[in-house]
Amino acid sequence: MKVFTWILMTLILLGCKDDSELSPEEIVPLVGKWHQVGYEKVTETGREWVPVNDTSVYTTVIFRPDGVPLYGNGKGMCCAPRTLVREGRPFKIVPKSPVEFDELCTRIDCMGCESVVIEINQDEMIWTSCTGSRIRYKRML
Repeated sequence: MKVFTWILMTLILLGCKDDSELSPEEIVPLVGKWHQVGYEKVTETGREWVPVNDTSVYTTVIFRPDGVPLYGNGKGMCCAPRTLVREGRPFKIVPKSPVEFDELCTRIDCMGCESVVIEINQDEMIWTSCTGSRIRYKRML
């Protein structure tokens, strides 16, 4: 009976998988091109969204299917996070193909966030960094 119990416990433990991490299929709504339309500013009376009208490549983010964030020019984002968090669940970014970084990255001393929180609501995305700063993006067609 002990052997049967041990085998049953082993099968149960091996059959369990960690559902806490997002799968590549669950980040599909993030894949594509997003343009920054605002950032959140903290004021004495609270928080407010400030519009952004900049059209540079650095205000556009492209997410590849493997989760890698790129600038609008297709080059790797400087100080990019290693993990995306969506709906409280992490997605570890593991590049499936090489990432060419922007030359700008050679002049930056990175103090980026290990992970960022991503909220998606239809064609709007909010990127929240580990410092609490928030950026609003709209999906580009």
